[in-house]
Amino acid sequence: MEIYQHSIISIILTVVLWPLYGPWALLAIVGGVLIDSDHVLWYWAKSNKFNIKKTYSYCQNVGQTANIKEYKQAWMPFHSYEALLALMILSIIFPQSTPLLIGLLLHLLLDFFWVLYNWKDMLFFHLFCKSGIVFFYLWFKGSFRKH
Repeated sequence: MEIYQHSIISIILTVVLWPLYGPWALLAIVGGVLIDSDHVLWYWAKSNKFNIKKTYSYCQNVGQTANIKEYKQAWMPFHSYEALLALMILSIIFPQSTPLLIGLLLHLLLDFFWVLYNWKDMLFFHLFCKSGIVFFYLWFKGSFRKH
């Protein structure tokens, strides 16, 4: 999904959650939009270049061309089961962080349905099932760099 779509939906979610959480509802935007910062981390790990504009172009290209090979190779640590589990635990310990969890859940669901609808496949689970911890280990080890 496009970042502007996630932004609009996250803002609507924030408005809906505001009566229950007050200013903490703003965390829904963090969970619903800033989760995509892991795209920048992936591009950086893969290309050894930190460039937000090129990251956006790369992601647009993968999405628009339905480049399944590139999509399956991607590691998105914030789109993982570990991020979801960590936020579930955090929201139990600190209930005011629940909008962060709800924003992340909504983002993940929207991504899942976007991929399913556009690519007619359950490819989203290739991202969701990859460990964020393993991603950071492999990145710092230099395993993603092209040789």
